[in-house]
Amino acid sequence: MSTTPLPATLPRLPAHDARFADSLAPEARIRELDLGPGLWAVERTGPDTQVLYVHNPTNELQAFYPATVFGGDVTPVFLSGDITTAGEEGAGLIVRLAPKGDVWLARTATTDEETP
Repeated sequence: MSTTPLPATLPRLPAHDARFADSLAPEARIRELDLGPGLWAVERTGPDTQVLYVHNPTNELQAFYPATVFGGDVTPVFLSGDITTAGEEGAGLIVRLAPKGDVWLARTATTDEETP
């Protein structure tokens, strides 16, 4: 049995955020990422932004480092999901996903300026 969600079952962001429109446009680059065993991830990339969806289809807590996708000096913008975090901003940030949980994170060219 595959743990990869079908494209039709990928949850939508709860609200449209114009800052990330280029990543969510039909012409955005879409690729599946390997963030480690037990996680399924998709990255959408536009000219100026990245949006990351990560799903934990397992029955165990799973964790990943957003820095592996966004770079070590970026603290991603939380868009939606149910997570706990540990570590520090940037490369030290660890995101923990509960069993069957998911999260949407994003980055813009000015992410650091937009996050308080």
